[in-house]
Amino acid sequence: MRIAGTSSVHDWQAESPFIGGFLDVGPDFPLNSGQEVKAGPVPAHLEVFVTTRSLKSLEKDGKPYSDAMDDVIYRSLKADEYRKITYRLLEMSFKQTTNFNDTRQYLFETRGELAIAGVTNKITMPVSVHPIKPAKVKIYGSTSVKMTKFHIEPPVAALARGFIKTGDDVDITFVWTLDRAAASMSQSQNRSGKPQFHFESESMIPAGSINFINTDLRQVLQVYASLAEAKIEMDDTIKSLPALIRFANEEPVTKTDAIQLLDNVLLDQAGIQVTHPKTNRVVMQLRQ
Repeated sequence: MRIAGTSSVHDWQAESPFIGGFLDVGPDFPLNSGQEVKAGPVPAHLEVFVTTRSLKSLEKDGKPYSDAMDDVIYRSLKADEYRKITYRLLEMSFKQTTNFNDTRQYLFETRGELAIAGVTNKITMPVSVHPIKPAKVKIYGSTSVKMTKFHIEPPVAALARGFIKTGDDVDITFVWTLDRAAASMSQSQNRSGKPQFHFESESMIPAGSINFINTDLRQVLQVYASLAEAKIEMDDTIKSLPALIRFANEEPVTKTDAIQLLDNVLLDQAGIQVTHPKTNRVVMQLRQ
């Protein structure tokens, strides 16, 4: 999740790498990319949280900004007293499907309760749902809020880079990947007798769990295959490349993010271009 705003010096942004929570839905929710969904209300139970101190200030290029700015954010959000930012869905209504980058997405309008620094407000927010696999969905959303609506005075701070006064308006954007819980694979029944599906936040890979230090490419590809849970297609030339790979995840990452990072590493360090033509298929080719 990313929050972004303005200041008297420059725009600012902060990001958390992890969104926690769950989603319970019935068969009317898009679980597959080809599924037809009727316009109108769709039953769903969703609760989300982000730990306040997981937010870190960033430069526009994604590099860390400053610990001082982090402290300003934590004080403004009363992080010691309110350790989480939470959201609870009240209702969602399906509007239409769209194709973005040749990917079918389902557009919803939602209404829910957002709690920041101990103050709860009702908000509306458009969201897009992208079924990745039968057991995985990705949800995109964005909204704008005013700090003062949550009784937060836009902070003023003296940092090493100058005296900063922030604006009241804040943009919130997120990309949330959820896995269907194993217990829901059997499609448990709700009170109406309809199947119920339970999704939870995609599991995180702890910092330092992936640690390649001049590691042989074949070993790296074995780890990649395990993460991707997909069939990997490559020719014998790649299998015999004498490449050594260097990479470590210094921050916690989701499986999806880890795969994207490894895609970039394989291209930069071994000249291997990775594509994902289908959710359960990976193709690796030498860069031309």
